[in-house]
Amino acid sequence: MIKYFVLYVIYGLLPFVIIAQPATFGKILNLEGSYQGVGSYMLLENENVLMHSGHFCRDGTETIDCIGISEIDFNGNLQSTTYITNQNFLFGSIGLLEEDTLLLLTRDDVNTSHNITIANFDLNAKTFQAEKLSIDNNKRYLSEGIQQLNNSYIIHGHYDDLTSGGRIKGFVKRFNQDFSEEISSWTFGQNEILSIGDLRVSNNQDLVFSFSERKVGAGGPEHPVKIIKIDSIGQVLKEYKLEKGDARTGTLINIELDNQDDVYFNYDDVPFHKITKLNANLDSVLWDIRLPTEYYPLDLGYTVSELMIAQNGDLVVTGSVNYIHEEITRVNSTFVTRIDSANGNIKWLKIFTHEVTEPNLFGLSYADSYVHDVIELPNGNLLGVGQLTQATIELNGILQEIFLYSISADGCIDGFDCNKDVYVLNAGESVDIFTNTQDLLPLDGISIYPNPVQDNLYLESTEQGWHYQILNLQGQQMLQGEYQNNIEVDQLPSGIYFLQLSRENELYKAIKFVKE
Repeated sequence: MIKYFVLYVIYGLLPFVIIAQPATFGKILNLEGSYQGVGSYMLLENENVLMHSGHFCRDGTETIDCIGISEIDFNGNLQSTTYITNQNFLFGSIGLLEEDTLLLLTRDDVNTSHNITIANFDLNAKTFQAEKLSIDNNKRYLSEGIQQLNNSYIIHGHYDDLTSGGRIKGFVKRFNQDFSEEISSWTFGQNEILSIGDLRVSNNQDLVFSFSERKVGAGGPEHPVKIIKIDSIGQVLKEYKLEKGDARTGTLINIELDNQDDVYFNYDDVPFHKITKLNANLDSVLWDIRLPTEYYPLDLGYTVSELMIAQNGDLVVTGSVNYIHEEITRVNSTFVTRIDSANGNIKWLKIFTHEVTEPNLFGLSYADSYVHDVIELPNGNLLGVGQLTQATIELNGILQEIFLYSISADGCIDGFDCNKDVYVLNAGESVDIFTNTQDLLPLDGISIYPNPVQDNLYLESTEQGWHYQILNLQGQQMLQGEYQNNIEVDQLPSGIYFLQLSRENELYKAIKFVKE
């Protein structure tokens, strides 16, 4: 029995058990012995959290890949860290906790990268043993997740088929309890590039996974979204395809199952990012919502990294968001939102931003952050982990740090104004995004052309007296003036811009365009 599952069951059956209430916070971890922490994932372990993350470690004068396995208490305090060297970190749901052992998918780049590697880490002795699975020099495997199925294990991902001109295929493999035998293996997809991005085991032991396959030929989305259900012997039971959705890459299609086996997944429906709930039979959409952008003046783009069902049944969604704001220039930041799973109503959405901690190459005020995982603590707080990245001058390179956030069930962090949308974690400041821009007028009957544009941009509107500003991705004003017959943009460098219109002192929503 997986230990974090036992903890939830015990907590659910014994509500009178008193568990210390950890504070909500945002903090940066200082992991000695390594640098450039990238990608972090968490599991509940008794009264601590077990985190595994990717790093570079120093071996004398050399730099080698390594994996950090850390124990953190519910208040975000680091208890211990052990490093596994010469193992390459993988992204995804790559770990399971079994008794006192962490089963961790890795990739051994020293001997051969054409394999699946499982690392058994003994939490008591702090030792590990790596075992290579499915070694095949004609196939370059990239495993993306591991799940338990009865007394066996399911590993999924994709591989390069080096014998067929570089085609990439998705795979699902089933191993026995000690990984000494590959029980069965299934392959999916025949087109050029595809991936199985996320997989879950249903109550009746069916496998439900997300699937992305590059479309051959014209028409339709380039990377259509599919959700596939197979039984324990690999027979396809049901397939759901979203005609308008686009996954971009399979690893961006996250899925989650609730206790009724209803399926939740995310996808791109450009220019929006959406979350969908399907019934367990994959034949009916229960709701389909988009993450909020309509009250934002310039740009807001989401990348979802994790979906999670909370104890009360809510859906928690976390990931990164790229946005521009009047008070905060363009930056990739962490977002987390809580959604009522019954009707798809968003209860709250918060964004976590960090000011830069070192002089940087581009003069930006805020560091990029990318969240990777979120779990729910026994008291209902959410604990998330990710990385901060900035190009520095003094360090002459890239500074990557692991950070934690803990937020309450109602979206609040100690010391911040819970009514505001953005928490600048290392500055102690709160900023509005959604709540202070709702007076922006809609663009009904207003459009621009051509888009993309090379020389002159034209405004199509029955009204006169427009004032315009053109802003770049950093929120800097590049052009401004009164609109006459056209806007000359031939001197702008190629890139993405925003046309902000105003008329009679009233501000309208911005229009994105591309300058070729």
